[in-house]
Amino acid sequence: MPIIKYNKDILPKVDKYIEKAKEDLTKLPKVESLAIELGVVTKTIYNWAKDRRKKEFKQKIEMILALQLERLIDVGIFSKCNPAIVKMMLVKNHGFKSEVIDTNLSGVIESKFNDNQISRIAERLTRGKRSIGDASSTK
Repeated sequence: MPIIKYNKDILPKVDKYIEKAKEDLTKLPKVESLAIELGVVTKTIYNWAKDRRKKEFKQKIEMILALQLERLIDVGIFSKCNPAIVKMMLVKNHGFKSEVIDTNLSGVIESKFNDNQISRIAERLTRGKRSIGDASSTK
């Protein structure tokens, strides 16, 4: 297999992958899948993203990871996927911590989510309760 160098054809291919990932809700967007699509190894994708001269490429990789995070949260909330796999990907790809934070020690909860993301999650949870019933009332 020939070594693929970063070139002008890469960004349009990444755009095509992102658009396909947005449309196909049955597949989780992954950097690994992009690597396969481009014919390179995953390490090459991350090396290109680290290159300061390839800022646009880095932004596109961040978009793939953002799409992945959104999809993981959605499938995790509505139990459409194995929770262990969702947890593993959140920890590995998005820097989430797998341990519980004891808030009694410092009184502060650290979050990987910004205020906008927290609001969107809360909205989805509220919509989900309306459509599937409030779990707390079934006890």
